[in-house]
Amino acid sequence: MKFEYLLFNLFILLGPSLAYFLYPKVVKLRPKVAIFSIGISAFLFIVWDIIVTGHFWDFNHKYVLGYKLLTIPVEEALFFFTVPFACLFLYVNFIEKFENSKRINVIPLIAISFFIILLSLIFLFFGKYYTFSVLLLLGIIWLSDLYFYKTSLVTRYTYWKFMALVLLLTAFFNYYLTSRPIVIYNNTLNINYRILTIPIEDFIYSICLMSLLLIIYEFIRSLKSRINKPKT
Repeated sequence: MKFEYLLFNLFILLGPSLAYFLYPKVVKLRPKVAIFSIGISAFLFIVWDIIVTGHFWDFNHKYVLGYKLLTIPVEEALFFFTVPFACLFLYVNFIEKFENSKRINVIPLIAISFFIILLSLIFLFFGKYYTFSVLLLLGIIWLSDLYFYKTSLVTRYTYWKFMALVLLLTAFFNYYLTSRPIVIYNNTLNINYRILTIPIEDFIYSICLMSLLLIIYEFIRSLKSRINKPKT
């Protein structure tokens, strides 16, 4: 069906939308913070997607309407709004409310981040550009949180619990996208190792997207709190 990818996006929105209307105790997202964090992360990933579509992957014309934003179907652009919205909803309602003071030691995280960046260079050398790019991006995102945004998000246990949930959701939804297939991969640019029908790089990609989203969300929220803090 030509509108199958569109229906996929609408299905993603179904759960949060029903919860907003049917469950009065649901924690609603702060509109301005959510719009900015989703908008910024979506813009960055859409730009990347436009650049790599036709190289890293492409889209099956059987399942998209045919309307494009430069190189990508409009449904793909919509994906970067529907998925982050749904995941942010899950984060504030099911993960964040269980926040505690426990933190992970920052030194191992820094070391792992640099190791991931160095590891990515090996895949660059062998021409595995999708593998290289997601590993490089993951290392940069973690380091940017520790050194630039300083939200300490990646040191929180709740962050790692949420990433575990993200991996489960990726396995479920990306299995659909890759088994139809709606998304078709160029296996010469990845290591061609799959879990079911899902390239291993897709799991790292999901962590990158959700990590960037949450870091921006936490950064904007903390910034607003500092601005609105009454002067003494």
